[in-house]
This record gives sequence, C-alpha cells and structure tokens, in this order.
Amino acid sequence: MSAAQDYSQLFAGFGPYLRPSAGMRDPRSNRGPVLFPPGPAPNGADTSGVIVGASGYGFVPPNQGDFARRKTGLSDDRLQNIEASSRLRLINELAD
Repeated sequence: MSAAQDYSQLFAGFGPYLRPSAGMRDPRSNRGPVLFPPGPAPNGADTSGVIVGASGYGFVPPNQGDFARRKTGLSDDRLQNIEASSRLRLINELAD
C-alpha cells in the first residue's frame, strides 16, 4: 500500500482566486457598456443582391429592384403573391 500523495503544490498559484473576498469588486469601477463608433455608411452600389433578413427566396439581382413591376405593370402586392421562382423566371423572360 502506498502513502497518500500531496498535490497541494500544484494548486499553490491559485490561492488568491479561491478566496471569497477576491470576487468582490469596487462598484465604482463599473463604467457602463463599451460603446463603439458607428460604421461607414452603406454603399448601395456594392451589393450582392441578397436582402438581409430574407428567406432563401430573397435574392434580387443587383440593380433589378423593381424591374418586374416596371415591365409588367403589376402592383407590388400582386408581385409579392407570385412565387419567387416564377418571379425570377418572369424577370429573365422580360430581360430577353
């Protein structure tokens, strides 16, 4: 049978962190949230055509925003009711 081994030397450097008083902070040191400066203004010319927050059917070719409405004369409500794949096919047919 072997004698019990002492591993306390492995945890010697953690002593101050294990004391309950180490968790106390000065409430005056809280300076609030970190505020970052605003980012650059968005550039409408540099777009991939993807609408942020849209579902998988939200792709609009760049600079083609209301092409289908202008070419067909359909209202926005009517165009929204057309399925996305049909809408893309309609835009491609009108572009030819």
